[in-house]
Amino acid sequence: MKVETTCGWIEGVREGRFEVFKNIPFAAPPIGPLRFKPPQLPQKWDGVRDCTAYGPRAVQDRSKPENAGAWMSEADCLNLNVWTPGVDQQKRPVLVHIHGGGLCWGANSDAGSEGQRFAQDREIVVVSIQYRLGVLGYLHLRHLLGEEYAQSGNCGLLDQVAALRWVRENIERFGGDPENVTIMGQSAGGRSVGGLLVTPQAKGLFHKAILQSGAIQSVHDEKTARALTRQILEAFGLQEGDAAQLLEMPAEALIARQNKLDDGRILVHYFGPVIDGITITQRPEDAIAGGALGNMPLLVGSNRDEMCPPPSEEAFTPAYVALKLNSFGANRPHVEAQYQKLKETQGGPLAMANTLTQYVYGNQALALAALAAKAGGPVWLYRWDHDRNRVPAAAHATEMAYIFGGGVEQPDKGYPDTEENHKLAKLMNDIWTGFVQRGEPSAPGLPDWPPYRKEGMGTRMHLCPQPYTEEFDLARGYDKEMPYQVMRYE
Repeated sequence: MKVETTCGWIEGVREGRFEVFKNIPFAAPPIGPLRFKPPQLPQKWDGVRDCTAYGPRAVQDRSKPENAGAWMSEADCLNLNVWTPGVDQQKRPVLVHIHGGGLCWGANSDAGSEGQRFAQDREIVVVSIQYRLGVLGYLHLRHLLGEEYAQSGNCGLLDQVAALRWVRENIERFGGDPENVTIMGQSAGGRSVGGLLVTPQAKGLFHKAILQSGAIQSVHDEKTARALTRQILEAFGLQEGDAAQLLEMPAEALIARQNKLDDGRILVHYFGPVIDGITITQRPEDAIAGGALGNMPLLVGSNRDEMCPPPSEEAFTPAYVALKLNSFGANRPHVEAQYQKLKETQGGPLAMANTLTQYVYGNQALALAALAAKAGGPVWLYRWDHDRNRVPAAAHATEMAYIFGGGVEQPDKGYPDTEENHKLAKLMNDIWTGFVQRGEPSAPGLPDWPPYRKEGMGTRMHLCPQPYTEEFDLARGYDKEMPYQVMRYE
């Protein structure tokens, strides 16, 4: 099957009931003079481009198990994949999936998140995108390299905007509806969605949003961004005056130095969009209060046991505790006080796991939901409670196999082979695809789940084999003293 895009003809491949197009470039190679700069339009090509195989991943840590033997490229990482039931004029709802991985790892070819697994037998077009990671995507250099690099801390976010522009201009040619686009992400993908919600350049490029275990907690104020840049350069063995050396280092060398940061620091808090006055012009909470979301439907939630199972007693050392608490920067005293309270009734490891669950994920999801509901909603709030997974907890990312139908055939991404789990997977996929198709997460067998449209009492759905709802007060149900930004420097 061949399709003519705005840059040229491409040829895909049929996989089951889907026409699949992989490794479509949506921006120019971000190399040479374009490193640390916003993405530029891709060049047009002659002839027909082969889009039958996945493209390279963004440059990242090769020691991760999922990266064994992986093809990586700084030049060609800005690519996307499309799964469509038909190249026609039906104008199907579109899902744009943004992968997770701490904004440091991951790819649009990750096992278990393929578009045909999500859409299954439904009339949905799925697009999975990539973006620059780690220092190449989120290192703030404006104060060191000048206005030419004013948006360097937002390159990864701007890559996502560029991909959404490509969808806007091209998806109708793949049987999709550019006026019915949902963006979805889990973990770093959810945090990416949170950044896009408050990015003026992204306005109008999507119409619904799903945020799983991610919100606006990684959007850094400029003071924090500068402090993190200084720490990163010091770990690289560089002074701030040496920042220009980053322009010449091979990408693999940059990431190798970045990987050393992971020894004694928590990288997932280091990287995120920056309020630079250009890409993001104001604090996310102010943008949302000011009407940035309009009446956009949101599906927002987190997992009951995000950071479980807790560490072993042997691993639970003073250095471990200090590392986890220091990852909150200036917010450490507040988080540490809550940890000490939990520690009075729980063992140290469990108290720390529950503290991190609350202040990295749960509280931040609730805070965003409250902001959006106060601005007028509609917001559907959930919590993933199912704990009969590959790990005995409703841990971080365990819901993904159910939503994407990972199944038992994928030992790294799947779920235990039980009738209960298969039924839950069907229900979760129904809920998520229902939101993509109709703008509300309804599904057969699900209790009534009205959205929040104001801050206050409402309904939170607990997702498990027997889903149930609870009355939950979004005005009081979370810690309002915790800043929206998880890692912060003053």
